[in-house]
Amino acid sequence: MDFKRIMLMLTLFFLIFDIYLGFRVYQQVQSTTIRQSDFQQQSIEQRLQARDITLLSPLNEEEVEGILIKTEDNTVLRDGLNQLTHQQVNLSDENVLTATFDEPLNMEGQITPETSTLPSEVAKFIRDQYLLNDELFIEGGAYTQYWYLPTNRTIVFWMTAINNTPIVDGSAEIKLQLDENYNIASYTQTYQHNFVTLDEDKPYKLITAREAIEVLDTRIQTNLPSNSTIIHVTLSYIKYKEWDEINIYLPVWNVVYQRSEGQTGSMIVDAIKGQVMER
Repeated sequence: MDFKRIMLMLTLFFLIFDIYLGFRVYQQVQSTTIRQSDFQQQSIEQRLQARDITLLSPLNEEEVEGILIKTEDNTVLRDGLNQLTHQQVNLSDENVLTATFDEPLNMEGQITPETSTLPSEVAKFIRDQYLLNDELFIEGGAYTQYWYLPTNRTIVFWMTAINNTPIVDGSAEIKLQLDENYNIASYTQTYQHNFVTLDEDKPYKLITAREAIEVLDTRIQTNLPSNSTIIHVTLSYIKYKEWDEINIYLPVWNVVYQRSEGQTGSMIVDAIKGQVMER
């Protein structure tokens, strides 16, 4: 077989191989495009359902506006230490108050191992009987919204900024720890005051609660866990900047979910930029 004939056969072989390879790539691209198209055509509810994620309530599509707020560092907790009784108290350099009661505060059996959420009447009992008692808590009446974590036996009361929007980053909360008998054994407290709005006449257009869930669902590294329940999606504030003694708070969507085994978690989405934020 002469050299020219060999070269011709090799050329034909590689030409046929290139055509075959190009056809396979085309098939894969078409398949990927179809899958992406199907994904885009599915509603967020359908995509969540496919992963066994349940919504306790419909996703809100109402367009909302939001603004930044600021606070200044304060000495409210330090100034109020002397008023506290019947507890061992410590205040850290970061202005976090930690206290253990000499005797647990009696919850009168209103929380049991079967309690999964905090009923409003129980929250009212805690506020009226304990948080509003100046000998037990400093400015306890300022904490109006609440959440219960049954796996940790922890009740969290949050302060709120403008429009009754809770601050959920841990910088303005009372976290009550229940003992094995579900009485209040100890707590930690942080505090902010004098909330001031920034550029109130130029509010930001925020993404909707529905769009926040879509952000979480489409990003693999921040995916909502499968086989879970989205309990609520709440407009909230978190601290994102500190300058000297000034704290700047940003509007976010706080997405709280519960895994099938009962563990509760949350994810934060920047309500202005539509980006997932680390807590």
